[in-house]
Amino acid sequence: MLSTNRAYMKMILALISFFTRYAEKIQDNAIIQNTLKLINEKVKLIAHFREIQKKDTSGLARDKQKSKKQLAEIIFLVSGAIRTYAYDTSNTLMYNAVKQPVSKIAAMGDTVLLVYTENVKKIAVKNFKELEAYGLTQENMDKLEADHLDFLHRMTRPREAIAEKSTATIKIKETIRELRNLVVGNLDNAMVNYINSDSVFYEEYEQIREIVDPATRHLDVYGYAMDEETRLALKNVAVTIIRAKASANIEVPVQKLTTEKGYYRFKGLEPEKYIITFSLHNYDTFEKEIVLYPGQSLKLDVALRKTE
Repeated sequence: MLSTNRAYMKMILALISFFTRYAEKIQDNAIIQNTLKLINEKVKLIAHFREIQKKDTSGLARDKQKSKKQLAEIIFLVSGAIRTYAYDTSNTLMYNAVKQPVSKIAAMGDTVLLVYTENVKKIAVKNFKELEAYGLTQENMDKLEADHLDFLHRMTRPREAIAEKSTATIKIKETIRELRNLVVGNLDNAMVNYINSDSVFYEEYEQIREIVDPATRHLDVYGYAMDEETRLALKNVAVTIIRAKASANIEVPVQKLTTEKGYYRFKGLEPEKYIITFSLHNYDTFEKEIVLYPGQSLKLDVALRKTE
């Protein structure tokens, strides 16, 4: 998937360069102009998400562990005064509440550690005057508070960074899908107008469209539309294609018009099930589910019946 995405982005950048060179030729084509603006925005968005993916998050985990260790040490120091006081006063309940050794404190789960920290702080604050005689100082309490806050700050950062990277990967996938829709749904359809009027321009565009991993390109659906009775070619038949399980929020049908000879062609389709529809005024609409298999294009000729 990664290499496929890179190949697709290579094509996108080549298309941007292509249309930049031919800026004057497309200056009056609003569809291409608006599509290129959207494409540039999505390219910048992908670059942003890729920067997130590149972030080294290993230091965040180390910082968290270091902070956790510091918190465990100051908790053990404060709880030591509490334990001694509890022992001298035969307060078994208090003693049992803070009896954990530093190694066990440091090994606690994050949530358990926070609960334990709060319990130690409450006991220390409530009995501070008595505990001063056992070595507890305000400096100890201030450090406990500071290390507690530091751990709270660092505790979720590794998980958040991993989640952010995961989200970035999903966003890249979604944005490339949106780019594909813009290219296939907008640029490809808009460029059909240049097939006859400027074949050299169109052919150069088609060459750039081939700069993609063959696993996702080189699967075409093509053929001719004709009158069922006369067998004559039908031009301007609206041919649309969409994935059989496409989401309306993500994909839109791709449409092309047949040429003078009734010819149509969809390029760069992925192996999957599709719904293809042929529509023309005064003719019955024809719809068919087709399946594209890896490495196999499909020739589909259709004879349309006049509406009675």
